[in-house]
Amino acid sequence: MRNALTAVGIVAALSGCAPMQYSRALQDLNNTSINEVGIYASTVKDFLYAGHTEDEAIDAGKRSVIAVLKDGESARFRNVHLKPYLQGAVVCGEVNAKNSYGGYVGFTRFAAGISGAMLEDTSSRRSDINSASNAGIDVACR
Repeated sequence: MRNALTAVGIVAALSGCAPMQYSRALQDLNNTSINEVGIYASTVKDFLYAGHTEDEAIDAGKRSVIAVLKDGESARFRNVHLKPYLQGAVVCGEVNAKNSYGGYVGFTRFAAGISGAMLEDTSSRRSDINSASNAGIDVACR
């Protein structure tokens, strides 16, 4: 009986921590997204300081986006521009590409650097998770 009461007490104590752990996990996801886009900004800055043009940086950013798509050859871009962010710049815009079934999925926002890209993620049913996942895009490309 005593072990059962101890187990109930532990479960009750842990249940009280769950909202705090969830909140901390959301904050970690938010920070990770923002930090990743900060790295992209740094790579674009280095690229530009190496003597490349802004158009070349935009093209490199598009190639980074293409690299993360299922069917990169089908990519269609719009509203692509270089946006100052932190001490560098980020390639921002929207991309539409085919999915595994061969259909276009609609335009999706992105933030990219010279060798990496983040596409807007709306895969969760929870809007707070989607918001945290997309924080880097939201902050850098607004």
